Amino acid sequence: MARSEATDLTSVEALGIAIRSEMDSRDIYRELAERSPHTITRRRFELLAAEEEQHLQHLTERYEEVAGGVPLALPPSLLPQSMASAEARRQWDMADVLDMAIDEERRSREFYLQAARDTNDLSGRAMFRFLADMEYLHWMTLAQEKDLLVRYPNYGRPGRSPWRAEKGLAPASRKGGNPHDIE
Repeated sequence: MARSEATDLTSVEALGIAIRSEMDSRDIYRELAERSPHTITRRRFELLAAEEEQHLQHLTERYEEVAGGVPLALPPSLLPQSMASAEARRQWDMADVLDMAIDEERRSREFYLQAARDTNDLSGRAMFRFLADMEYLHWMTLAQEKDLLVRYPNYGRPGRSPWRAEKGLAPASRKGGNPHDIE
């Protein structure tokens, strides 16, 4: 079941979907950290992974509070099939994985906002609102990383000035004609 199609879910089902989503995101950010050659971007992805781990802990605790002893049964990965495994994601370049992660953060935010609207439990509503706000922060962070990666081919490459193009490689800003670019 895709998050965007989730309707009439019980609190327990919503928590199961949220837990799976946080697990998927955490794993992706760990992989992106491993793939990142630059210390700053690696740390940024490690921080995102740590935040997703913290969300996972909050959701698991909440699940235990409301599930009444029902064992947690996680749905399969909610990621697109072409990126549902670490092996599949290794075939994609960093920009494509970032695009997928951006989409997942956006969808997670929408799911959490809907879950907050649908629950009658004030504590659950506050938790889902908090998670929606955090996913929005992640969404914007990833969008910024993607923008830097696309606009500056040397971004994240150790020992290279990100704003200087290599021979035969023009900065994306010159190709795209962004009105906010400074020549």
